[in-house]
Amino acid sequence: MSNCAYTQGFPLDCSRDKGGISVVYIAPLTAKGNLQIVSGSVANTGSFLISGSLQQFYTINLRKETGEATEDYQIDDTNNSAFYAQTVSFPLYRGDINKTNEIKLYANQSSMIIVKDFVGPSGSYTLYGSDTGLDLSGGFKSGKAAKDGSVYSLTFKGSEVYPRVFIPGATMAALLLPA
Repeated sequence: MSNCAYTQGFPLDCSRDKGGISVVYIAPLTAKGNLQIVSGSVANTGSFLISGSLQQFYTINLRKETGEATEDYQIDDTNNSAFYAQTVSFPLYRGDINKTNEIKLYANQSSMIIVKDFVGPSGSYTLYGSDTGLDLSGGFKSGKAAKDGSVYSLTFKGSEVYPRVFIPGATMAALLLPA
């Protein structure tokens, strides 16, 4: 057994900030350019390039308490391997041709997804799918009753070498500038 020393404990967090996801930002995995992961934070985003043009993350605003992001550490003792199982799920309401066409694009390639949590006054940003990307599964449902509405249920899943990556606010601001 290896000797991996622990480095810290954690006091009880006394804040009562609400949790949950408020915004999802999405880009194809091919747009990651020269992204470098250093100690769990994005160190240098460089340029996000697709076909020679600057690529930005696209914003999807969510209704309260509808989206979630999870990360589970998976260990296989037999193969002496480990990875992070990452999942980001959220609904899109009101079925239409534009959403259907965009979801087809999501389904045809792996994605990187940044989620903004409701944590703290300005939120917390974390990147999922930074290495091998997240793949889409899900579907569309139009309900029976008038109150049921219509909704796309999107779930992005992946197995990553790195845990979710924390993104500093200044880096996030640069990623959201118009191309």
